[in-house]
Amino acid sequence: MIAPKKKIKMHIGIDLSSTVEKETGKITSIGYYAYELVKGLSKVDKENEYILFHSFLPKGKRVPCSINQDNFKSRVFKFPHRILDFCWNNLHLLPLEDLIGNINIFHSPSFTFPLSKRIKRVVTVHGLGFSKYPELFPREEVRTLRKIRKFLPKVDRLIAVSCSIREELKEILGISPRKINIVYHGINEIFHPIKDKEKIAEKLSQYGISGKYIISVGKLEPAKNFGRLIDAFSEIGKLGGNLLKLVIVGAPYYQYDELFQKTRKLKLDNKVIFTGYLSPDELPYLYSGAELFLRPSLYEGCSLPLLEAMACGLPVVTSNISSFSEIVGDAGILVDPYDVEEIAEAVYNVLSNKESAEEMRRKGLEKAKQFSWEKCAKETLKVYEEVLKDG
Repeated sequence: MIAPKKKIKMHIGIDLSSTVEKETGKITSIGYYAYELVKGLSKVDKENEYILFHSFLPKGKRVPCSINQDNFKSRVFKFPHRILDFCWNNLHLLPLEDLIGNINIFHSPSFTFPLSKRIKRVVTVHGLGFSKYPELFPREEVRTLRKIRKFLPKVDRLIAVSCSIREELKEILGISPRKINIVYHGINEIFHPIKDKEKIAEKLSQYGISGKYIISVGKLEPAKNFGRLIDAFSEIGKLGGNLLKLVIVGAPYYQYDELFQKTRKLKLDNKVIFTGYLSPDELPYLYSGAELFLRPSLYEGCSLPLLEAMACGLPVVTSNISSFSEIVGDAGILVDPYDVEEIAEAVYNVLSNKESAEEMRRKGLEKAKQFSWEKCAKETLKVYEEVLKDG
């Protein structure tokens, strides 16, 4: 009788440099993904060894996402990420093994390409919008394309956060589908319908929100299409929804001044509320108090706010392009993000039809159950195992 093959113990390094901002109260979507992925891995994997790698930690800041578990350790180096990147990709110095030690897999949640002698490399790709729509993104992000064209095809395995990202990797970079695994984002357990109306009202009052409102969440940048969203909100008022308010949650990022100008020009100053960045802990209250979630983005790899809104029981209206259809399915209404009138009519129709809105809530809650960070962690763990098996 042939004895079963012994499972190889993995030694996995994960770059958590993108999560540092969580300790300041702000975090990017990529940092949030990395943070939740590691927490998920700690729940589903007690056997393999993990080294959480931080290329730089500001003075006085604690190590983010420290896991109190024997198989998780942290390494912090006093090198800003740009210096490390330059050493790796230009000077060909400081192989990853010399920094981290004995690992056989290195996972980068973003476009980090470390110099290595023998380590298998896994990279998560959240989107290539800066390649498809360079006019929507800052110049430094567009310049990233040159770097990823050079290094991404050399990576051992790519994790795409949606089917649409996998297609982009094939079409734009010519990468074989055999090197790409699809692993969707998860949803934190804090995102669920909140029934305590007093607590919701208390939270809303902190941001000057009262009455009925629709909500949109995301960085203030052209790709999120907030300009047309505000135009559509103005049209909704003409259709009869003039008692509504629009709440936009997100940090200013790129070309955002025109949004404030548009709001003033349309005389919506008392109708549109910009809250700025809010921590994930605050969002469930704002979702639960809203009538509808609106996200007509021009590009999205996989929208975390969209998932979170559905998990909180909100009807959603979103774009009919990019990854939205595969994320929402039949739980929401898909619209042309370039058509202001279509966006406005879709929102007004949902708000005017209670039965339709309730059906969307029900379907959204069911759809949201398909996404969890533990599921994301388990599927990512399978990717690591496959990479090592490939030799």
